[in-house]
Amino acid sequence: MSASEKCSGSRFTSSVPTGLTALPAVAGVYLLVMHLLERREISVGRLGSRTFRQGWYLYAGSAKGPGGIRARCNRHLRLDKRLRWHIDYLTQIAQVRQVWFAEHLSEMRVVAELMCCQGLEQPVDGFGASDSRARSHLFYTPVCPDPSRLTSEMSLYLPE
Repeated sequence: MSASEKCSGSRFTSSVPTGLTALPAVAGVYLLVMHLLERREISVGRLGSRTFRQGWYLYAGSAKGPGGIRARCNRHLRLDKRLRWHIDYLTQIAQVRQVWFAEHLSEMRVVAELMCCQGLEQPVDGFGASDSRARSHLFYTPVCPDPSRLTSEMSLYLPE
């Protein structure tokens, strides 16, 4: 695995606890950083068939239900789940490499910050934005992203 494929957070790796218990069981927002090894065409619920390029995807979501951020991210990391949300279809084919999270930010704030990041595209209109005014909550980049714009306000979790 090349360094660009691993993208494990470099300076954050040694101080981040592993295991889903490291994620808080409170309401908040999260940012999934996923890597897709090869171009794939998949059906994404009501959005229909879409082509996903090889590269890196960032998805901003919120977790307000029981178990909060921990429960929602645990669900996203599982492969054996009912496909309910747009992101469920992508997490079936892409590897989640990082999870950024915060209790005090809004989902729209994270999306707005990502929209300002140079080099990020919004590849699928409406993805994850069914209940939002945003064009999409999914972002794409061909190279390993550095969400450092958000790191001062979000914490990092590295799935095993």
